[in-house]
Amino acid sequence: MILKFVHLVVLASVLVGGLIMPIASAKAAANPEVSIFLPAGVSNVSAISSLESALGGKFYSCKWYQDWTGAFESGIASSFKTHGALPELTWQPQTSAGGINYDDVLNGKYNSYIDSFAGNVKSFGSPIRISLAPEMNGDWATWGITKNSPAKQQAFWQYVVNRFRADGVSNVNWVWSPNIRYGDNYSYASLYPGDSYVDYVGLDGYNWGTTQSWGSTWQSFAQVFAPSYNELTKLTSKKILIMETASAEAGGNKAAWITDMFAQIHNNYPQIQGFTWFSENKETDWRIDSSTASRDAFAAGMKGAASSSAASTSSSSSTPTSSSSKSSSSAPATSSSSSSSSTQNGSSSSSSSGTSSGGQQQASSSSNSSSSSGVQSSAPKRKHWWDKLFRLPNNFKNAWLMTVAFMIK
Repeated sequence: MILKFVHLVVLASVLVGGLIMPIASAKAAANPEVSIFLPAGVSNVSAISSLESALGGKFYSCKWYQDWTGAFESGIASSFKTHGALPELTWQPQTSAGGINYDDVLNGKYNSYIDSFAGNVKSFGSPIRISLAPEMNGDWATWGITKNSPAKQQAFWQYVVNRFRADGVSNVNWVWSPNIRYGDNYSYASLYPGDSYVDYVGLDGYNWGTTQSWGSTWQSFAQVFAPSYNELTKLTSKKILIMETASAEAGGNKAAWITDMFAQIHNNYPQIQGFTWFSENKETDWRIDSSTASRDAFAAGMKGAASSSAASTSSSSSTPTSSSSKSSSSAPATSSSSSSSSTQNGSSSSSSSGTSSGGQQQASSSSNSSSSSGVQSSAPKRKHWWDKLFRLPNNFKNAWLMTVAFMIK
């Protein structure tokens, strides 16, 4: 009898350990990395320090933008690293003449440029995240689906990553970052280059509020991101980084939106590892400190954020020229629940010093209920403990069955 009791205790311990540990680790990973694009901070990192002081926290990574027009900006990367942040580059395959034709890349026309860029990234020597050709599913991106087919999008990504690998670059985490679904007909699966070529998957998406003439409407975090998140998590188990997001002030309560964003990521989006806030007064005032209430809400959210000691994190692969700002062809993205079907044209002031630029943005007439892939627009459902039970490894399930058998016997 005593032996049976001991056996039951051991089996129950194995079972409970299998149930509780995944829950605990999921909670530990739920505090997001909070990162920033601040135009003034690209050329002068003290601007980032000032914002961090106002918020009472440190940013995990700091972003800048480059086109395919010059060498890797190692000085910018080094200033971010010295600041204690992980450098985060958005590498946009375009020049002053427009978007790059991927056939030219695949035929070797840009080999010397890619290899030179790769060599400079390798010489930098520290971890860096690179988002190559983001928002490729948007018709406003000069390198996107209107210029290069889905198959070419995949082949281009693989080609660039393979060249970096051949050049021995090992300090880059590649982030594949489409726009949120906005009613387009291109599934993420049709564009995705494959898990072996990607370290993180990303999303770009914004709450435009009522700021835009094309009929933008106020949207919650879930309305902006849930359909795309659901589609991505069906495609891959890779962690997700929101590579661009922000909220307008007009049409709702920006401070409340920010508070809800932190809560939603923590509670309902377990695959989201972090986000980068696009803090610029551009199409509208996206800045964190566009109001005192907005700043205070962000500061409160940062108190639960992941540590910013990112410059020492490890990386698994490698890659990307030079406008340290968002390009004139790439604008903050609309969600799949925008109410009108029109385009928004912005003006541009792009440079290598960190200024930002406007672009063309299309809003879709599709509803909040689903995207073209049929995913739900509501927040992802939380898993119950019994869901976890049936997804346990066989040894845990066997222990559970044996425990039940002993109890019945």
